[in-house]
Amino acid sequence: MKTVGYNLLKSRKFWAAIVGIVYSMIYLVWPDFPIPEESVIGVVGTVVSYILGVALEDGLSKQRNVDLRSIGKNEEEK
Repeated sequence: MKTVGYNLLKSRKFWAAIVGIVYSMIYLVWPDFPIPEESVIGVVGTVVSYILGVALEDGLSKQRNVDLRSIGKNEEEK
């Protein structure tokens, strides 16, 4: 049986969020770290875009699967 923790560790969105958080935390904890502010903003923006894209992809694929199942049921009734 797959647990929530196992599914979370397999999630691409989760790992992208972790990378974004770590990158941001490095900049906040060590302001002297040689990462320009523009790079931090660019990386975090890219990570957020990736997470939103994957979420949209997941949502649309689930919706499509539901639509295809309902089409199959309608054809069986005919």
